[in-house]
Amino acid sequence: MKPFITLLFLSALIGFSFNDVKAQNVALHFDGSDDFVQTTYPGISGQNSRTVEAMIRTTANCDPNNSGKQKVIVDWGTTSTGGRFTLNILWGNALRLEVSGSGLNGQTVINDGKWHHVAATYTQVGKQNEIKLYVDGVLDTSGSIPTSVNTGSSVNMRIGQRVDGVNNFEGDIDEVRIFSHVRSQSDIKADINKEYCNYPKGLVAYYKLNEGNAGSSNSSNKTAKDYSGSKNGTLTNFALTGTSSNWITGDTLTGGDSKSTIDAFGCYTYTSSDGTVYSSPGKYTTTMTNAAGCDSIITLNVTLGRVYHFTRHTACDSFITPLGNVHYQTGFYRDTLVGVTPKGCDSVLIMEVKINHKLETQEDLVVCDSTSVDGKWYFSDVKLTQEGSAVTGCDSVHTIDITVNESSTNTIFETHCDRYKSSLGNTYTKTGIYKEKLSKANKYKCDSVITIDLTIHNSSDLYFPVRGCDSFTSPSGKVYAVTGVYTEKFTTQFGCDSTVVYDLVLYETKQVEDKVEACDSIRINDVWRTVSGIIEFTETTAAGCDSFVTVDLQVTNVNNNVVKSGHTLTANQTADSYQWWDCKTERPIKGASSMLFTAPYSGTFAVDVTLNNCTKRSDCYDVIGLGIDEINNANLASISPNPSTGSFRIESVNGLAINSIRIMDVNGRLMYEALNMSESTIELSTDLSAGVYHVTIGMENNTEVKRVIIQ
Repeated sequence: MKPFITLLFLSALIGFSFNDVKAQNVALHFDGSDDFVQTTYPGISGQNSRTVEAMIRTTANCDPNNSGKQKVIVDWGTTSTGGRFTLNILWGNALRLEVSGSGLNGQTVINDGKWHHVAATYTQVGKQNEIKLYVDGVLDTSGSIPTSVNTGSSVNMRIGQRVDGVNNFEGDIDEVRIFSHVRSQSDIKADINKEYCNYPKGLVAYYKLNEGNAGSSNSSNKTAKDYSGSKNGTLTNFALTGTSSNWITGDTLTGGDSKSTIDAFGCYTYTSSDGTVYSSPGKYTTTMTNAAGCDSIITLNVTLGRVYHFTRHTACDSFITPLGNVHYQTGFYRDTLVGVTPKGCDSVLIMEVKINHKLETQEDLVVCDSTSVDGKWYFSDVKLTQEGSAVTGCDSVHTIDITVNESSTNTIFETHCDRYKSSLGNTYTKTGIYKEKLSKANKYKCDSVITIDLTIHNSSDLYFPVRGCDSFTSPSGKVYAVTGVYTEKFTTQFGCDSTVVYDLVLYETKQVEDKVEACDSIRINDVWRTVSGIIEFTETTAAGCDSFVTVDLQVTNVNNNVVKSGHTLTANQTADSYQWWDCKTERPIKGASSMLFTAPYSGTFAVDVTLNNCTKRSDCYDVIGLGIDEINNANLASISPNPSTGSFRIESVNGLAINSIRIMDVNGRLMYEALNMSESTIELSTDLSAGVYHVTIGMENNTEVKRVIIQ
């Protein structure tokens, strides 16, 4: 906080420029929500004497009588009765010392937004506890509490929150001090605006809360140092940026640590008052002891007046420096201009010098026929001189001695069949004029160019796909009677071999016999046939050859007529198999597979008649007169209970055996079926849903339909 620097200290820093000298007046702001500092100090336990001090500033409403809430400054111990020792602000927004169970309240309002020094002392006198509360060094109140103080140590001391995690402080806290004895009012008042460097006797925990930078980003400054020992605290839940929940500017105190920023200057080096030599410019930190006996942290902004300039130079033959020094070799050179800077320091010029020299080159160029130099063609011997600048930037002279030799030419005439291969190994297959170069073939080692006047006569390679019936005769008179690929050769008028290839496919005239079975009718040779018999006709194959076809046709005509007699339907056709259908449900009737069919219930029925694998369905026939009430009047069987829940008994009235049972819904759908039975009493248990159903009961030569209701 605010430094106390004597004239003696100032004299030791003559030559410095003080840019910024400031006190360590840093404090900690608590947001009242969840900020607190958890220390590693267990606190003073039991009934031992103690003094607790702190600097605070707040505007928070702490009075519960005015909708406020307790704000805890310092706390440690346990939550058992008498086990917690809590310095806080509560009733009337005044200072309060509280233990679990009771407390002593002050009188002075301290939530006025100003810095206040608060202190509480406790000691045990006989069986009576003695407590005093001080505000800004003035005794605010004193007295005792009914609860016996027996401070625990299960939770280490917290700054800004009660040990049970509630009642967080809202405002600023600085200079938290714990003494192991009761301090006098004069001692308290003497130190309220002071930061300690030499620690008083009995100081057992001391948190200056100076570690952060006020209002800056402090993500790495999370430790609250204990200056009395090593019982450091950790900042918990702080934002550590901005003006809230962060390190802030605190009150101005005397003594204590200090900070200062000093501008220091030297030409080549700078030597500080403590003997440290700085040879590079930059920001350096050193610590001294100020007049108060505390650390004085000094930041040196060191600047050096020397001026170094580095340059690169390229020269031809020699280089002259700014001071007139002449150098003929490549290398590094240094000129020092003495005392030329505004502050009288030297200016040092470092020069990297590269020396290049004049370049003279000679080139002998031997060419064939001609050559081009700088865009100009030369066809005879010549000597050229080129002057210019080399890549190094220096003069250059280049001499070219050109010798021109001639290439040779020749023409040959060639006639060949199909292809010609030259002396260079090139193959030509078309008539034309071709030029070939024999590299370095003449006496001057220049190219020899040969012109080839070439005539090519091509052989004839012909391919014919041939299709025929039985045999084929080629133009040469050869007869071929078997499918295959045949080659014939001949010589053209130019004496070249030629080839003709016949890809021959022969088709035979065929005699085809087939046996065909059909139901009712079939289409053969584009004619519909409905009668069995032998059919003969001639077809032309895809290859154009005849094919003689004989078909043995067997036609099956199925009679699907039905004769109706009462409740009985009879198929007219004697067939291989029968299947009767319910036309309404479009489902086959199980077991109805004979020529004769007696309807088990009123409905519409048809039959599938199958003969020689030909199946034809009859028309649908209505059978009526099998009403449920009419059949029920026969009273051949009984159903009980009726209505039922799905389980019921079917019992023959006169002891006749029951052979079959079919249960159908009102839409004619079969829901249950049991066949091949022979019992007079049947117990049924079904999972039928609620509704009305028709039960058809078959008994020897009788059938009865009953209605059953499922609830």
